[in-house]
Amino acid sequence: MPAQYDMSPQIRPEMREDVQAGLSALQQGDIDGAREHFIVLLEEDPGLASAHLGLGRVFTAEGNHAKALEHFEEALAIQPDLAPARFFSAEAHEQLGDTHAA
Repeated sequence: MPAQYDMSPQIRPEMREDVQAGLSALQQGDIDGAREHFIVLLEEDPGLASAHLGLGRVFTAEGNHAKALEHFEEALAIQPDLAPARFFSAEAHEQLGDTHAA
């Protein structure tokens, strides 16, 4: 999946930059840095779907698929058309052995 997500146009530009910084950290293998970016974003705006998606990817990278799934599902509850959240949610279900939900 691409590092850049389609984000709601309502996201403030600085938050958009922070999401991209978190994704960049994740791509570079800086899991802790990525986590920090997404946690700060969610503290600022708990309804930011792309931050839930990013934090889910952090948990996936750590092998915590159950926690990742929580964040992917939260992202989808906020923004149902967020395709990467559907993709990663299906992967998490598969990793958890729930092939029917995947």
